[in-house]
Amino acid sequence: MNEHIESYHRILEEECLSINEFESFAEAYTIVNEFIKLYNTKRIHSSTKYMPPAEFYEHLRISGETVNMRL
Repeated sequence: MNEHIESYHRILEEECLSINEFESFAEAYTIVNEFIKLYNTKRIHSSTKYMPPAEFYEHLRISGETVNMRL
């Protein structure tokens, strides 16, 4: 599980935090929140059959499939 969290943090750093200069906490909050929405609804992931996480979750919910996650 830790590798998933580390991967997410690396992607957040590379694709959001390192390319933006924030003028305020409110601006940082807004930009990071938009990145998280994009990450979960548009960005494909190899670990979720090349679907965004939200789409993959919906696929699992409808199909009744289960996922074996390593913890």
